[in-house]
Amino acid sequence: MRLKQGVTRFVILHNDYAYKIGKVRPIRHFFRIISFILSPKRYRKFLEKYGKNYFDAFRNDFLAGLYSNKREFYYYNKTQDSRVIPTVKIYFSGWIIIQERALEVTESEFEKGRPNVPSFFNNQCCETDDSKQFGKLSCGKIVLVDYGRFSTVESLENTATIN
Repeated sequence: MRLKQGVTRFVILHNDYAYKIGKVRPIRHFFRIISFILSPKRYRKFLEKYGKNYFDAFRNDFLAGLYSNKREFYYYNKTQDSRVIPTVKIYFSGWIIIQERALEVTESEFEKGRPNVPSFFNNQCCETDDSKQFGKLSCGKIVLVDYGRFSTVESLENTATIN
């Protein structure tokens, strides 16, 4: 069993499954408020990324792990997209999801076998350029394992016919 910590979620890798547990981020938000006081530019960027007004942005940032889990579960179960790792279960209204487990991908495997990212992802999805966001299935196919960002799901939806 291994535990990994991402920005918005904890991931427990155990046997054939990955258990993703959403985080809440109160300390991060506290420091953001301080940075907003020091730099109004950061506040504008925060609103651009997380919501139209402070309360929407705060909720979306504070509960980012929950929303990422829900996006992954509902996207996969709606589309069965072969470019992403299957998400098989959801618990506690999305706080925990269970995905099939993929093997880690080396940089050389990623460069040789990754999907043709520019052809089906827009440039706003930074997740798709990092080998750590991908995994290898037992058949050797490389798939996206972290697709919880809104922009990533949006790109996947917009390019679903390019599988």
